[in-house]
Amino acid sequence: MKIGKALGLTLENLDILHRGGLLHDIGKIGIPNSILNKPAKLEENERILIMQHPEKGALILEPIKAYAEIIPVVAQHHEWFNGHGYPRGLKAMI
Repeated sequence: MKIGKALGLTLENLDILHRGGLLHDIGKIGIPNSILNKPAKLEENERILIMQHPEKGALILEPIKAYAEIIPVVAQHHEWFNGHGYPRGLKAMI
């Protein structure tokens, strides 16, 4: 929220950021606890499952109209400006 304020986001966008931050990992509901709580390094297939949690979260929230504005926050919270993030490898167009 401090970064959003420093960037000059509007109160409306700060609210979207806040709500998205609260629910950003909701997609982990669809990931087995054995993977979420694994104390050792994840196997490749387990890592692939973890990397699906942003899109799973977006699908969970999609039917709820009140959350429509925060779906991009949930779906893209692991994307990087350089395109090396996940799940879609989106790259910023600056």
